[in-house]
Amino acid sequence: MKTIVMPEPQKVALTDLVFAPYNPRVITNAEMAALKASMLKHGMVLNLVVQREADDGTPLVLIGGHQRVRAARELCSQEGWQLPTDAWATVLTIKDREAKLLNVGLNKIGGEFDVYKLGHLFDEMKFSVDEIGMSGFDLGGVDDILALVRDEEYGGINPDGLIGEMGDFARSVTLSIEFDTTEHRDAVKARLLKVAKDEEIKPGEIVYTALLGELPPIRLAEPEAGDDQVESGEIAEKPTKKKAAKKKAAKKKAAKKVA
Repeated sequence: MKTIVMPEPQKVALTDLVFAPYNPRVITNAEMAALKASMLKHGMVLNLVVQREADDGTPLVLIGGHQRVRAARELCSQEGWQLPTDAWATVLTIKDREAKLLNVGLNKIGGEFDVYKLGHLFDEMKFSVDEIGMSGFDLGGVDDILALVRDEEYGGINPDGLIGEMGDFARSVTLSIEFDTTEHRDAVKARLLKVAKDEEIKPGEIVYTALLGELPPIRLAEPEAGDDQVESGEIAEKPTKKKAAKKKAAKKKAAKKVA
């Protein structure tokens, strides 16, 4: 009868491990610092994944765990410590093609946070600044997550109900957006939160209205002095024009049918 293979981990010499030249995973300096802090606190708690021998004969090529091995080596070098002799690893006898596929899968497949549960966890545990650093989050990120579970950020709208009543759907009600600069990110965030509180709706609904124009126009608050990031009424104006154009086209089409 078939079942899931559970390879036995074995010890490998850290000095013998070879970084895979094809590994596409990168890590920022801040993330590496968080990884090192976590490793100092908890040690290397996850097993490495290693290819026993690459197609060109290179032994012990890393498939998963590049950043942890790098962090361990750098930490020991910085602190003047002796590098641990061995690390636990799952060693696989596979070809390069399978190793590369597994590498991508290990780096990509990881799920995502239920941000509401995460916010409650941060709120409950009251982690210190150092502990937050070990988690991989920064203080600004934690503040954003906490805002989701605090009424005052959304004009009295309590997202807690989403957790109990909507279950898994709560995982899909947030969206991450990339910006070119932190200044743009912070300006948009500040405006969205302000309008969301004034209008008693979620920021995502403002974005939905601006892009799709399928909700009633939203009145934007007047910009603060010196704030020229978004003109007053800009978000509400676009959907209004779009709706007017649709109505006009529909009337023309109806008129032709009648004729």
